[in-house]
Amino acid sequence: MSENIIRLIPEENYTLIPASPMIQNLRSLLDDHAITYDIHVFDSVQFIDQGGNFEYVACPFCSEILDVAWWQEEMTRSFAHDFDDLSIHMPCCNQGTNLNRLDYHLPAGFARFVIEGRGNEDVLTDLIPEMERRLGFKLTVVWARY
Repeated sequence: MSENIIRLIPEENYTLIPASPMIQNLRSLLDDHAITYDIHVFDSVQFIDQGGNFEYVACPFCSEILDVAWWQEEMTRSFAHDFDDLSIHMPCCNQGTNLNRLDYHLPAGFARFVIEGRGNEDVLTDLIPEMERRLGFKLTVVWARY
């Protein structure tokens, strides 16, 4: 039987880690709503994947669907250096960008800070605007299935 997990990561700055008081404030909000959650702060940037919800990756400039083997090679190259350098050149249109800016279907991304919820997904998604207000930045929703 598969499990669905909702993960919330910073939308723009994948190296961002909120200050401790902000995380405590967030914990209070989630506890008040009886949300089952974990908050992860990683030492290095991690790829926050969608598990079985992965469909494809596309170019953010020309929307061409990328060859999975090319994407995996770029991920392996970047992973070898703890995702310190996400820069890439698109094989389709030769534009420069980074792995975090690719069009992941369904959404995925890179982060050092992750809020992960199991169960109560509707309540958690309803709280996203308040979480963003308390954190001071937008969140990307990554729906994962394992």
